Amino acid sequence: MKRLALTVCATDPWRQRGVIHLVSGERTDTSGAGKTVPEIVVLPPLRLAEADVAVVVAERVDAKTNEMLAKIAKFGRARTVLVLNELEGLDVPSAVRYRVITVLPAAGLTGEELRQAVRSAATGPLPPEEETVRLVEQLDRIQRGLLQPGGENAPQLTPRERALLRLLAEGCDTAEIAAKLCYSERTVKNIVHGLLERLNLRNRTHAVAYAMRAGVL
Repeated sequence: MKRLALTVCATDPWRQRGVIHLVSGERTDTSGAGKTVPEIVVLPPLRLAEADVAVVVAERVDAKTNEMLAKIAKFGRARTVLVLNELEGLDVPSAVRYRVITVLPAAGLTGEELRQAVRSAATGPLPPEEETVRLVEQLDRIQRGLLQPGGENAPQLTPRERALLRLLAEGCDTAEIAAKLCYSERTVKNIVHGLLERLNLRNRTHAVAYAMRAGVL
């Protein structure tokens, strides 16, 4: 019977033991011996290079979690199932690069759900990496507000630059902008100067016109 080699990496030994307990399922070998053998063979992390799938268990995605994911991607061939208590903070483009196939919430996770995710990760096709990363990065930029309706060639503006440009478009002067945004007048002037320099614009009127043509206002 073909076995699926799995390794479990966790930020602490308790999480590691818990997942190993969840994923350990047995099935009857029908080859004639009648022997019960594990469908999924759990290998220690030191045998990462032999694993088909790695389950990474953590509270959240932090520096330590990213370090584990990078190590798996670099030194092994395993596809990764990520189990998290907190899903916030997951960097999707990095997850794709690290061959993360699926992300599961730890709360309420059953053994059968985890085993199914492991089997699917091992046998399912990998998406074309470069295309997936490109599309996911674009989506990520849109979600972060860095891309505007003008498309990928639109100027990339910070939230305070957009707020300042909107007020300039309304005809506000430096003092009025400072009062509305709770900045000092010097800060407003510095933001304007940086914006003009970065986008190679002549003055405030030019900046507003440029932003409107690009579709960011």
